Amino acid sequence: MAIIGGSGTIIGPMLGAGVLQLLGYLLNLWLGSVWQLVFGLIYILLVLFVPYGLVGTWQQRSLQIRAGWERLIQMLTGRRPIR
Repeated sequence: MAIIGGSGTIIGPMLGAGVLQLLGYLLNLWLGSVWQLVFGLIYILLVLFVPYGLVGTWQQRSLQIRAGWERLIQMLTGRRPIR
């Protein structure tokens, strides 16, 4: 659960537990007896492509998006960054 949600925060493991429970329930309804195989494949893909968990990756992306907006505003206004 902490692997999926992200272990560096309080909300990460709680979010990971909710995602895993909901995903398992929905896959069981949709796929029947093969839901555990699909669940395992989704779990492996999440670990490979979201290495910091859902919350950690979201935090990193939000910082990258914020930095991108700041660069765009600087380019449009011609101002130099304050550092």
